Amino acid sequence: MQRSDFCFDLAGLRKLRVQAVFAGLCEFKCGKCGFKTATLPSSGPAFGRPLKSNVRRHMLTFNVYDRVFFVRGDLYGTAFTLDVDGRQYLISAKHVLGESSPPTQIKLYLDKRWIELDVTHVGTARGEVDLIVLAPAKRLSEDIELETSLEMVLGQDVYFAGFPLKMHSNGGELMYGRPLPFVKKGTLSAGWDPDDSIKRLYVDAISNLGFSGGPLVFREHSSGKLKVAAVVSKFKTEDEPVIDAEGNDTGLKVQYNTGFLIAYGINHALEIIRRNPVGLQVLPAA
Repeated sequence: MQRSDFCFDLAGLRKLRVQAVFAGLCEFKCGKCGFKTATLPSSGPAFGRPLKSNVRRHMLTFNVYDRVFFVRGDLYGTAFTLDVDGRQYLISAKHVLGESSPPTQIKLYLDKRWIELDVTHVGTARGEVDLIVLAPAKRLSEDIELETSLEMVLGQDVYFAGFPLKMHSNGGELMYGRPLPFVKKGTLSAGWDPDDSIKRLYVDAISNLGFSGGPLVFREHSSGKLKVAAVVSKFKTEDEPVIDAEGNDTGLKVQYNTGFLIAYGINHALEIIRRNPVGLQVLPAA
């Protein structure tokens, strides 16, 4: 599977989009401008190096990395793009980008600085569902397949990508100036109550501040594809008593990370999009 060729311009900054091959090849060329690089940076991640199929089954592929963004709104966090019916949307946690009021502009981290991006508010989930959908004014991701699904089984591996504690790594030329997100793996420990309209997932994984808003992905057994199941919200905390050196309760408490991540089903974002399909048109209307 390989990416199509094209160059694109984000906020006036020319960025080469080179042909990235998931497995086997290490030569990249932009069909529009002719830019060509023989290999990936030696210090970068092994996106283009030959990988055995059984290894690829247990890792994220570039169609996930390429859609994840380091963002800043009410808080620092993560967002990701999703294409629905030929239109592009930017999805995140509402406490990251829109807790106080629907945003008309957010910030993306690019070329080691924050740039402003105009957005249209598509919708915000109600109640506890921590999710917001925006329409970017400029195309952020090319037409590279990333589907959604909730066909999961308890106990299977899941993955989430984002920018914990404002940290990121350098993806080199392949990320075109964008930071490379951190990736973590967990286990789907519990799903949703069929009597509850909220699709709430519990994942056994240590999350950190900054992963909020990122995609929770899994490999669907029926198709073998990585698909988005949910949007990362937070980690569950509990209060722990503080004791002194003699073991006596001081009356103070401290919150600790229980090791369970909470995410909300991608279906909530799709419902918002169906009600208000105003995303950026990236493919011709059917």
